[in-house]
Order: sequence, then C-alpha cells, then structure tokens
Amino acid sequence: MPIKTFLTLSLLILASPASSGAQNIPPFIGGGLNKPKVNFPNPLEQRETPRRRESAQRTAVIPQDTEIRQLLDQLSLGYSSKNLDTLGACYLQTEELKVYWESQEFRGWGSFKGGLEQIFNSSLTVKLELTAVETHVFGRFAWVTAHYSREQLKAGVPSSQQGRLTLILQKSKANWNILHEHSSPL
Repeated sequence: MPIKTFLTLSLLILASPASSGAQNIPPFIGGGLNKPKVNFPNPLEQRETPRRRESAQRTAVIPQDTEIRQLLDQLSLGYSSKNLDTLGACYLQTEELKVYWESQEFRGWGSFKGGLEQIFNSSLTVKLELTAVETHVFGRFAWVTAHYSREQLKAGVPSSQQGRLTLILQKSKANWNILHEHSSPL
C-alpha cells in the first residue's frame, strides 16, 4: 500500500472512529465511578463570588490594612519625634528582631535601640516618608514593601536618601510588630 493511501486512511480513521468499526476501546479507568462524597476546601482556589470577596475584604483585609497603615504612621512619627517609646511599640522587642540598614545589621531589640540612640544623638531631625506602600497579609504574618524618603539635618547640614523598604510583620494579640526590616538605598 502506498504511503499516501496509508496516511489518508489513518486520518479518516482518526477523524471518525465510529464509522471505522473500531469501537472496542475500553472506557477510561474510573470513568463510571461516582465522585467522592467528601469535599476538601482548597484555600488557594479563587471560587468566591464577587459579593463574597467584597464582604470578606470589608471584614478581614481592610481592618488589617488599616492596622498596618497605622503602624507605618506610628513608625514615621517615632522617627520624626525621636521617640524611642513610640518606635519600641512598632518593633518586636525580642532577640528575634533583625534590622538591616545599608551596611549595618542589628540583631535583637537591645542592639537596634542602641543604634537608634546613636542616630538620634548625632542628628538634629529625621523625617521618614513612605510611598508606594504595598501590604500582603498571610494569617498572623504580613510583609510590606515601600519606597522611603529620609531627610536628616546633621550638624546643620541637610541630607536626604531615597530607597526601598521591606518589612515583615507579626501580629501578636491585637498588635502588628516589625519582626524583620531591610532597607536599601537607591
């Protein structure tokens, strides 16, 4: 049989198996089985209706975003007013705290508090402004990315710095606290 005829017949058989008489193909395994009666929800599936999603955002996400935004406002206020108590309320005050500023690394609240005291003693004013803030909440943890602009007046000489800030937050009881901070100048 020439190849052209063989290919034509093969295409005809594949295109319409009912007319070829090739119906002895067994059904798919499990094709006739019922679906299981137990349904396990997948939290990653997005099968919510727009109404449910909007309701969930109003009740769960928006208050958390508001709480996180209040923490960020308190952080900026603490730097502007050089108030260690205000800043201390923003950070987790344990040895788990890790802060990376430029080439400095602080491990634990005691180390970081000492670094803040040096900064506050050496400069007259510090102003921190956060823009392009994005928050992502996952249970009792959240991460925040933002652009920062820091202005200082040190010994009468103004300076400013722009950069990116990443925060990892942990919610304990009713408060969000900074667990990890990393800032990089642009």
